[in-house]
Amino acid sequence: MREKSIGNCGFSSWLTFITIKVYSDVIASRRSGLAMLSMIAALLMIALMVFLAVRIFAVRQGTETSGRGSPIERARNVQCLAQIEKIEMQVQLYGVKLGRHPETLEVLEGLGPDDLRCPVTRSTYQYDPQSGRIFCPDHVK
Repeated sequence: MREKSIGNCGFSSWLTFITIKVYSDVIASRRSGLAMLSMIAALLMIALMVFLAVRIFAVRQGTETSGRGSPIERARNVQCLAQIEKIEMQVQLYGVKLGRHPETLEVLEGLGPDDLRCPVTRSTYQYDPQSGRIFCPDHVK
């Protein structure tokens, strides 16, 4: 017996065509789902990289709120503290030679007027003759 024709092709050809079309649509939707997942993953990775870049930039600019300060600010503090240590060594040497702390820092040997100022802010160091300690009004030890 002959198959009934629908259009120019037979019924079985038409059924095969519809089956292949539906199957290819299912595969295409799976591929499109995978493409969507890979696009989301790529966007998440880009967002993470932007977040890290902004965080690193904030630390370099000194706007980080973690309390550590920028590397430049820490270096300035270290420079000031090194100058204070140098002066305190001179105060201790003075105390070993004469048995007491100097009344003022100006009497110390080997120190110029610039050595008695903070190298960062140029403010004059404060001196306690009772304890022999030197303090910078701008930097905390």
